Amino acid sequence: MNQPVAYNSVAVWRTAIGVARLVRFSNSLPASILVLIGAYLVGGLPLSRAVWQAAAAMWCVTAFGYTSNDYFDVQEDSINKPDRPLPASVVSARATAWLAAGLALSAIGFSWPIGGLATGVACIVLGLLTLYNTRLKATPGGGNLLIALLAGCTLLVGGVAARGFNRQAIEPLLAPFSILAAFVATREILKTLEDIAGDRMAGKQTIATRLGERRVTRMLALLNIVTILLSLVPFIWLGYSSAYLGVISLGVSVPLVFTTVYLWQDASPQRVSRCLALLKGSYFAGLVALLLA
Repeated sequence: MNQPVAYNSVAVWRTAIGVARLVRFSNSLPASILVLIGAYLVGGLPLSRAVWQAAAAMWCVTAFGYTSNDYFDVQEDSINKPDRPLPASVVSARATAWLAAGLALSAIGFSWPIGGLATGVACIVLGLLTLYNTRLKATPGGGNLLIALLAGCTLLVGGVAARGFNRQAIEPLLAPFSILAAFVATREILKTLEDIAGDRMAGKQTIATRLGERRVTRMLALLNIVTILLSLVPFIWLGYSSAYLGVISLGVSVPLVFTTVYLWQDASPQRVSRCLALLKGSYFAGLVALLLA
């Protein structure tokens, strides 16, 4: 008599884990934290209610992007990442679509009290993420650039939520925006190397399938150098603390140098996966560095 209940409990637990994997908490929560950091850097503490609402909207937007990405990428993921919730049949395509729709509506709901500008921006970003998942991801370099710029804008969202849409809210954040965008561009291009086999079989034109491993590796080396140089700007010209410099150097710059050297001769998917895991840690180190600024 108890066996069906136990079975249902296991099924519900597996579905809940699948949903958590769809929204990518390890990536979507930091996007919200970056909104809070952007507000902190230009306005200090305490953070206003509008800032917290903007952070909640940002989580919904980011989670929507990841969920809809899994929905549209199920063919490639069945080759590159068969353990993802959709290829593994942990969550159905229909449930994923409903989840994405709910996240989109929640993002608009959280941004609505902030004002028309915030709501308009949320709708535009939701549209851009949908365009990325349906078209731009298969545009060599274009999709990677879009995601990098949107990631950098999380800081600007926090600044604007804290102090309004003006120069005082945006100008102090341009340097960290540039650092974050360059760093995320590196990770996005690395992902195309990791997924190159599945993308080729699916006929997708990414920067890796178009240029090949060797040329992409050289591009990454140049981008890593740019990111490292940009990371020095806030310390030299904006008065960021020595603690910022120490954390950003050890936690971000050193892993970027290692990634360049490690992949220079062999950019196999296995090596790329290791570098992506390393740079995920660097992403969190960058958050800590900004908090210590």
